[in-house]
Amino acid sequence: MPSRPPQLQPLPQSNPLILQDVPQIIFIAALQRNVDLRQPDPTKNPIASMRIDRVTHAMWDVAFENEHWMKEITTKAAMLPLIKLRGLAKLNYLPSWWVLREMARNLMVRQGWILDDSDMQTLWSNTIEWCKKIELKVGMQSDNVMPLN
Repeated sequence: MPSRPPQLQPLPQSNPLILQDVPQIIFIAALQRNVDLRQPDPTKNPIASMRIDRVTHAMWDVAFENEHWMKEITTKAAMLPLIKLRGLAKLNYLPSWWVLREMARNLMVRQGWILDDSDMQTLWSNTIEWCKKIELKVGMQSDNVMPLN
């Protein structure tokens, strides 16, 4: 029988009229739907990159069912810096999935969860370095879409 995870604490709100923010609603719904993603005590046991990815996939499923949430997430994804979009393209990750992943990480940290995202951090660092080398090679800057010459 799986042990019950600790209760998620309500996050502070900047607007008292808003009961919960959208990322928190999506996050909680994802964990409620996917019992296997829960961990006995995430404030003592580190959450690895793979589990963060799995939580993100579950959040994607929840958000995908709500057109307004997906519109909000894809709008945020469209605003990502070009270097980040290039890195995501290299990794074949959807920018909207990445926005959800960042939301998940932020919520986990705000809840006091211990994260060990070293696998993703290493992959991301290597990917961004690769992108920067390619930009230099073809005469692009992170803020340019087309080669300079």
